[in-house]
Amino acid sequence: MRIDWCNKKGNDKLILFFNGWGFDTKMFKEFNHQSYDVLMFYQYNSSELNDMPDISSYKEVYVVAWSLGVFMAQYIIKNIEIKKAIAINGTLNPIDDNRGIPESIFRGTIDNLTERNLYKFNARLFGGVRSYDENLLPNGDYKERKVELEWLYNTIKSSDCSEKNIFSRAVISEKDMIFTLQNQSTAWSNSVNDIVYVNGAHFIFRSMDNWDSVIGGL
Repeated sequence: MRIDWCNKKGNDKLILFFNGWGFDTKMFKEFNHQSYDVLMFYQYNSSELNDMPDISSYKEVYVVAWSLGVFMAQYIIKNIEIKKAIAINGTLNPIDDNRGIPESIFRGTIDNLTERNLYKFNARLFGGVRSYDENLLPNGDYKERKVELEWLYNTIKSSDCSEKNIFSRAVISEKDMIFTLQNQSTAWSNSVNDIVYVNGAHFIFRSMDNWDSVIGGL
């Protein structure tokens, strides 16, 4: 797992951002981080936090997690006092027929991953080929993505994070083609009181260019 600063300006507020599968800091190249320092977790291939910096000086710490990063945030966050945690287009049961991605689809994505199939998957992230934006995608090839997804699959299958919920808000895209609207609604209906529905695809960061627009205000 990699841990990198997306923004470090000595602000009082810190966002711990848990990225989705295969993505990196490139998605925030044109992003306005406003008054937040932002520390990103991504490229999941272990749960070790060897590169975790000291964050004890921050007055407020928030967690924002997207896609499979929702599970990883729940899996990793321990002994950190957080003010609020927001889940975006992901669930605590990411491999689940009713509350996540059906296992047959998840496993099939791994087993059948090729360069062509990765392109199709990425297009679905954006809601279709017309909205596809290669400039926001990470560098690297499908083989690297496959190794990461295999690690995530094995970690999710061997862990149960559903009983410990750090999240108080869930943001759900109504046109999500990865975690469906119905499955996300089922997953969060009895877990959080604050559910926000947005008119968008799984990848919501293309049209939203600052943190408050992403999460509707911390």
